[in-house]
Amino acid sequence: MFYVPYKFRQQTEYCTPKGPDISWAPWVRFSINDTNISLKVPRHSTKSSMMPRNPRRNYTLDAYHFSNHRSSKDGWLGCPLSTRGWDFNGSWFIGTRASLHMYANIITPSEANESLSFFHPRAFESGIADFMTYLYGEETSEKDGSQDWFAPMDWQPLTGHPCIAVQFDAIENVKVAGNRTDRYLFFPLSDHHLLQIVFGIARNKVWIGSNPSPEPDTSKWIDNTPMEKLASDIINTLQITMSPGAKQQQEKALAGTMDASLVKDFPPIKWNKAANKIG
Repeated sequence: MFYVPYKFRQQTEYCTPKGPDISWAPWVRFSINDTNISLKVPRHSTKSSMMPRNPRRNYTLDAYHFSNHRSSKDGWLGCPLSTRGWDFNGSWFIGTRASLHMYANIITPSEANESLSFFHPRAFESGIADFMTYLYGEETSEKDGSQDWFAPMDWQPLTGHPCIAVQFDAIENVKVAGNRTDRYLFFPLSDHHLLQIVFGIARNKVWIGSNPSPEPDTSKWIDNTPMEKLASDIINTLQITMSPGAKQQQEKALAGTMDASLVKDFPPIKWNKAANKIG
């Protein structure tokens, strides 16, 4: 069965698209303040206008330039590390049906609280909640004020790393927005810096016959599983070797802490009270 980007026929049935496989992906390695980070990431492969960015070998947090993570909004600063994109194609010449885009950044609050450290689980969780509010809190429906996004969803603390780390999703409210999913990975780099990787999962709209409008429920036509799997496969290859300085900050932050684990459940944040039901 052919899974190629060329479109010569219209989609008429449910589709499970295919894209890159993690098995053949090369390792991407870089260092931030002497903390070494490695991930297996497939080579850039997309027809979109997205340009790939490869990380530098070494970054110094005190010396590298940070700017507003969103150019028009204060609150969080960011330093871009890497961007990659992959297309997922349908069978028998129905063309590209979905995409997965990866963005890796160092982020830090514009005004850090010197008394808190992201190596402490409660400060880490609070920082993520603040960052999600920064990204999605003001995105609401013009119709009834419902929030456009639900986050965090499917909160999964990651084990086997020398510091706390977590994976979760931000999901668009299909009743007021679209069908996108953003899958996140976070872990601390210093007392006031986080490594953030987001995987943007999007499916193409589907038109049937001569209908001038696309099908309202993309999930009934295109399977999201292959893109979610690749995002999780990349996250599962993560390797972290903390620098001596980062270890010292972590030890200081956790001194006297009885439970250094992340919460097992983190319900989605309610940014407003209007029609917030997930669905």
